[in-house]
Amino acid sequence: MRHIIGCLAIIENDRGEILLTQRNEPGFGQWHKRWNIPGGGLETNETPKQATLREIEEELGVEIEVIDEYPIVAKGIPLGNIGESSVILVAYIARITKGKPNKESPETLDWKWIKPQEIDYSDCMPSTTDLVTAYLAKK
Repeated sequence: MRHIIGCLAIIENDRGEILLTQRNEPGFGQWHKRWNIPGGGLETNETPKQATLREIEEELGVEIEVIDEYPIVAKGIPLGNIGESSVILVAYIARITKGKPNKESPETLDWKWIKPQEIDYSDCMPSTTDLVTAYLAKK
């Protein structure tokens, strides 16, 4: 069994909103155009925190700082033809320190700030519900 670690950032702003990104992955069928917490996969010799910082800069063109060193951990879903696998998501609460989010990454169709209570989870990746619920419990 293959184990995959997804490293994410629940990026918050001063208005009580978090940032969601819309996936641009037509090869993943039902998950294409779904909203989710931004981030990506852990690479060799990276810590989850390092991977999160790198992925957010790659996907959104911004630098972030982690404001809670204790991440939220949730179960994810395997995407694509990767065989039998388990996915663990590690999500840090963070804030933008430099730049403004953009859509220049081929992985991101769009992004938006939204109050967690206003999220339509029917249009999100399944793990978004668990991650946002855990985030609100920490607040």
